[in-house]
Amino acid sequence: VSVLYWWEGMAVQLSDAQQAVKQQCRDFFRSDEEGGKKYARKIEDMLNVAGTRLVMDIQDLHRYGAVEGEQGSDLGHQILLSPQEYLRFLDEALREVVDHKDYIKTGIINTQALHVGLEGYFGKFQVSPRELGAWHLNKLVCLDGVVTRTSANIAKISKSVHWNEAKNSFMERSYRDQLSSEIDDHHLPTVNVMPKRDIDNNILRTEHGLCTYTDMQTIVLQERPEKAPVGSLPRSVEVRLENDLVDKVKPGDRAKIIGIYMPYTENSKEFRTILVANNVILIDLKENQEKELLPEDVKNIEKLSKNNNIFDMLSSAVAPSIFGHKQIKEAIVLMMLGGVEHDIGNHHHIRGDIHLLLVGEPATAKSQLLRFVMKLAPHSLSTTGKGSSGVGLTGAVVVDPDTGEKSLAAGAMVLADRGVLCIDEFDKMSDADRVAMHEAMEQGSVTIAKAGIQATLNGRCSVVAAANPVYGFYAVSHSVAFNIGLPESLLSRFDLLFIVLDDKSSQWTRNVADHVLQNHRTGKGITIGTELDTESALSNSSTSERSTKPVPMYHTTNPYETGKNKKLLTVEFLRIYLQYAKTTKPELTEEAREKIEEHWLSLRKEQTSQENEGTSAIYINPRTLESLLRLSTAHAKCRLSKIVEEQDVEVAIRLLRHAVNARGEAVEARKKERKAMDIEGQKADPSEPPKPTDDSEPEKKKRKVEEAPKPPPQPQGNGISSMTAEVIRAATAVASSDDNKEEGQIPLNTFLSKVKKLLQSNQFPAWPNREPTEQEIQATIKKLQNEGLVMVVDGVVFIL
Repeated sequence: VSVLYWWEGMAVQLSDAQQAVKQQCRDFFRSDEEGGKKYARKIEDMLNVAGTRLVMDIQDLHRYGAVEGEQGSDLGHQILLSPQEYLRFLDEALREVVDHKDYIKTGIINTQALHVGLEGYFGKFQVSPRELGAWHLNKLVCLDGVVTRTSANIAKISKSVHWNEAKNSFMERSYRDQLSSEIDDHHLPTVNVMPKRDIDNNILRTEHGLCTYTDMQTIVLQERPEKAPVGSLPRSVEVRLENDLVDKVKPGDRAKIIGIYMPYTENSKEFRTILVANNVILIDLKENQEKELLPEDVKNIEKLSKNNNIFDMLSSAVAPSIFGHKQIKEAIVLMMLGGVEHDIGNHHHIRGDIHLLLVGEPATAKSQLLRFVMKLAPHSLSTTGKGSSGVGLTGAVVVDPDTGEKSLAAGAMVLADRGVLCIDEFDKMSDADRVAMHEAMEQGSVTIAKAGIQATLNGRCSVVAAANPVYGFYAVSHSVAFNIGLPESLLSRFDLLFIVLDDKSSQWTRNVADHVLQNHRTGKGITIGTELDTESALSNSSTSERSTKPVPMYHTTNPYETGKNKKLLTVEFLRIYLQYAKTTKPELTEEAREKIEEHWLSLRKEQTSQENEGTSAIYINPRTLESLLRLSTAHAKCRLSKIVEEQDVEVAIRLLRHAVNARGEAVEARKKERKAMDIEGQKADPSEPPKPTDDSEPEKKKRKVEEAPKPPPQPQGNGISSMTAEVIRAATAVASSDDNKEEGQIPLNTFLSKVKKLLQSNQFPAWPNREPTEQEIQATIKKLQNEGLVMVVDGVVFIL
């Protein structure tokens, strides 16, 4: 037995099983009208705003038609297993409801445009692109990921109308491809060729204005980068959007897409899979973070926020395995919290993201700090300067190899929208690639105008970059721009800049050694053959545990603070605290505003003197004022305060002054380091008798003899002759002179002339009346460069 019914203007023959499915869908809407009328109200609201898709909760469908003791008998379960068979009749049942409601028909032109979309909890059918398998084919699944590429909107013909002049009549023809919802045993895909003649060989004229078209778009959904296993590329799946779902997402958006995972063949040669979307849900990161917190977690967070030392506690929990870098860890906390984003009239946008730049010598834990930030942030991406191009950071127009169509692909800054982008080896990036970052770092957007495609994508992310000096070690006598080769236009976009030096003093070296060895002693060993889980130390608890058990606040033991009774926050609690505090929006008080203005004016006045002294690291401009405001707001978020107070401004100005005076502080740090090393080198040997301190005549004569000029040094075991040692001593004196230090650099010929002149003076009585040999000069330059006193590049001696 079969039944005829109209489907999109054509008669369709239904089997008994299909008729039963259709009746079940009708009964669901009828039961809703007899019950709470939940979807009757939603239908009315949808049509009032000219909507065409009714979003239904899958749980409501699970509750309908369930038979006690029979698993899978409910309507929802049947839809998940046989979506093609059920969704077409659910759409038809919705259209019948609309047709029978006179008050709802207002503004509706074509009820065939109405569709049902699903949402809710899908259980084992909620997977990532990596988890899709053959078992999911022809099933309804829910995918979570990031949109990386979108194609242009394509109009697909679904029904053509032709005029037959000989018979004076119209003829219609419908088109179905392999992915059409009405495909079944009786309705196979059609040949997508328009008829030119009818069965009697009469000419047909296509009436394009009467044809029916459907919007279609193809996107690529990639699994979230932070969820991809280590050493594996993120998996992606192709998604087909139709009707009202077209242009609902753009590259960089995080979305949850519900659809049918279907197989199809292309040109009868290649087997492929695609997800035919039923509903698209954009993911708001802030809302999701709030929903994940348990009431016990919120209570612990609000209790801890009342602690006066909350900022120190949070910064101490940042990368506790790394010794020192207190200001950098404090800046990371403020960066994770961010400022308050403002949209002022006339499309004026003020960013709330905080950018950090770490410039320092090798082996100063810069990359480890970036790695910690990447794992701490709920949404983050990592890249390197050498491995990233300008289009790889922002976006590009790519050509599909199969269809030849141009589509928009998102770059790293777009994919990291509302998150953190970590860039290591920032100095290795070319100038052309750095220029692409300017707009995204300040405006929070990426504009692409290539190959006839003009688009603006969101790139609202915080940038944490680490760079090494150009010549390997930091020359404190030169500017930051000279050391890493960055233009001032890009440096001004970083809110805070830190110069990280490798302190070689004995006390600092001993502290670092103790800390590193303590990490090795308390760390857990990894046996050969086991996979290193990089998420273990920084990932959230499992879903079952998180739903019933709050996150522990403190470590039971503190392996990083030996000998101190100091509590250390766990990384899991630090993460949820920062997520919760980030949602607050403190307002600026009048007192804080005046304090910020006062400090900014003071910095502008100090800029001139710092430029004259050569100690300014960054230029003070209006961007600095906005940086000060963002940092103050971030510290107020740290306290979960609704207002920005003067104490927040004081912390912000302390960190900002550290960044502004970074170059001067680096110079002073290098001087202290050398002074400490000189003192340690001049310490007397305990085996020698102490020098006399009295002023008796015998002692004066003895001291006079001891202070007399010493004979030239004898050849050393390392191959340095006495004459070479004299040249090294003279070159060291020239490099250490105040005039050369202040100038910072000197031509090599001039430097050697000064060395030769000094050797002929009375300070070197043992030097013969000759010029140094080429071998002695090369040995001297090598010795001075190894000791970090000078750096010779292209015939220029740089004084360090």
